[in-house]
Amino acid sequence: MQAETEREAGGNKGVSDKQIRLKISSPNVLNITLVDLPGITKVPVGDQPSDIEARIRTMIMSYIKHETCIILAVTPANSDLATSVALQMATAADPAGLRTIGVITKLDIMDRGTDARNFLLGKVVPLRLGYNGIVNRSQEMVRPRDTFWEYMVEISDKRMKCKFCGEVISGTITRAKYHLAKMPNRDVKPCPNVPEVVFASAETVMEEAEMKKQKLIEGSSSITACNPTGVVDHANIFGIGSGGTSKTTGQPKIKTLVKKEKELTNIKMVTAMIDNNLSFNLLRSASFK
Repeated sequence: MQAETEREAGGNKGVSDKQIRLKISSPNVLNITLVDLPGITKVPVGDQPSDIEARIRTMIMSYIKHETCIILAVTPANSDLATSVALQMATAADPAGLRTIGVITKLDIMDRGTDARNFLLGKVVPLRLGYNGIVNRSQEMVRPRDTFWEYMVEISDKRMKCKFCGEVISGTITRAKYHLAKMPNRDVKPCPNVPEVVFASAETVMEEAEMKKQKLIEGSSSITACNPTGVVDHANIFGIGSGGTSKTTGQPKIKTLVKKEKELTNIKMVTAMIDNNLSFNLLRSASFK
């Protein structure tokens, strides 16, 4: 689909009114045609023409004006429903609201203390066919839940209570594992009532984690040892030869030191991720890059 889009509209945000058709044949699907239309663009970007908004409006109306078309008017929950462009266009094409279904997306990113009940109940902008709410999956929902949550009661974000002793723990599930394994970790107290099976499981997991940390620490120590003083003789930097050290002082080359610093930073980052039970898939995310 992506390749067809780039072949037709280019790879720089271009828009085309030519359809890309994907046909699915199965005895388990409805006999309908689903048309995914672009959202309204206010400001042209990339290869888009200056009248991009008018073009997209014309394209959308060419589909939703037909009486046999069911309109899904999509609006994010963190915006004002009364100013929704999707509902505005749906009302123009379907004044009686007989074939318009409202879709409220991004309910998961609404501010704490607010809710979408008035939206979903049709008290703001009434629709005869009503509204459907969509909750997008968060990273926490995508990532498999740690099995040790079975022994904790989640109180709030970053706070949990042990089911065996009632101890309240602040932080990530890793701190709860220290608690269950009866291993010292800052202000985490050992659980006095943890069953032997749970204790043994937590102890094994945390010992493996500690071994990984120790190996990383040993690696960082060897990196630091290449320049034990931590001081670079800047006066001799320009005397660096083709090898890994300065001809005049025997100190590491400045490029080598920078590389070692980067390696040390990476080690610290990996250690922090292990401590906080973070998935390494995070490193591949667009926001991390």
